[in-house]
Amino acid sequence: MTPPVRGDIEIGGISRKVQYIHNREELHVMWDGYHDPESQVEEFYIQLLKGEVCMVEKALAQSKFVPLLGWRDVRNETETVFYDVIFEKDTPYKVQLLVRNQAGSEIQDESKVIFLDSTSPVLGVVKNGNDWKANKRVQHYNDYVEAVTAVPL
Repeated sequence: MTPPVRGDIEIGGISRKVQYIHNREELHVMWDGYHDPESQVEEFYIQLLKGEVCMVEKALAQSKFVPLLGWRDVRNETETVFYDVIFEKDTPYKVQLLVRNQAGSEIQDESKVIFLDSTSPVLGVVKNGNDWKANKRVQHYNDYVEAVTAVPL
C-alpha cells in the first residue's frame, strides 16, 4: 500500500517562496499532478490556514498557522474557491490539501505562503520589438506584435 504521489498547488501569482492574491474576498485554488499508480485517488479535502501577522521574510517559516476554514470535501475536483473570507494585509495564509487513495492511504500537502497584494500596478513602458533599450519603428508581421515591457523596479 503506497500513499498518493504529490503534485502542485497553485494560487494567484507565482513566486519562489510566496504566492500573492489580489482579491481580498475570494481565493482561487488549483491543484494538479496528484495521483496514485497502484490505487486511484479517491478524494481530496482542503482547508485554509491563517498565520500570525508577520512582515519579515525570515519569520515565514516560524509562523504558526491555524485553521481559518476547516476541512472541506472537494471529492475529486482539481480546483475550488474560498468565498466570504476577508483576507488581511501583511497576514500569511496557506492552503492545506489532503489526498486519499482507494486503499485508504493519504498525504497532506501545503501551498506556499499566500499574501494579499493590495498595491496598485506599476506603470511601465511597452517597446516594439525584443530589445527593451530601443523601439522599432517598423513592424514586419501581420499576425502578431513582438513587444517587451520595461517596468521600473
